[in-house]
Amino acid sequence: MEMSVSPAVAKDGKQRIYVLFQDGGRKAECTLPDYTVVKNEGFTAEEVERLLDYMKQEKQTILDQARRISVMSAFMGKKAGEEKPSGMKR
Repeated sequence: MEMSVSPAVAKDGKQRIYVLFQDGGRKAECTLPDYTVVKNEGFTAEEVERLLDYMKQEKQTILDQARRISVMSAFMGKKAGEEKPSGMKR
């Protein structure tokens, strides 16, 4: 099972973080802070409930991950914390 976290996104006047769970060909996309299931492809209702429970238990960790995401670095293919190429100003 893999989990991906988006940076905070403004939608409908609210800040949301999208969390994507992938397991083989199955995908579930959920949001924080409201724990809404946006999309489910292949997970059972019970499995989705467990994913939501996981999000509730790990909310602070997920929020911290989302805060560390640099949209520009992600666009350039860098992971959080990677150094900038030499010659670029900080």
